[in-house]
Amino acid sequence: MSLREAVRAAVRRLSHAGIHSAEYDAVALAASALRTTSGEVRKLMITGAPVPPGFDDLVAERSLRVPLQHL
Repeated sequence: MSLREAVRAAVRRLSHAGIHSAEYDAVALAASALRTTSGEVRKLMITGAPVPPGFDDLVAERSLRVPLQHL
C-alpha cells in the first residue's frame, strides 16, 4: 500500500469515527510518523512513497478520539 492509499483509508476511517477534520488529521499523523511537515507528506503522496511504520497505530488511536495533540 502506498502512502497515498493509506492516507485515503485513514480519512475514511477517521470520518466514520466522527472526526470532522479527518483529512487534516490523517495528513498530520503521517507527518508525525515520518517526522516531517504536512506539505512534505502531500509531495510524498504524489510520488508513491511507502507507508511509514507506526502510521496505522496513530490512526487507530485517533479513531478512538484521542486528541491529535496527544499522539
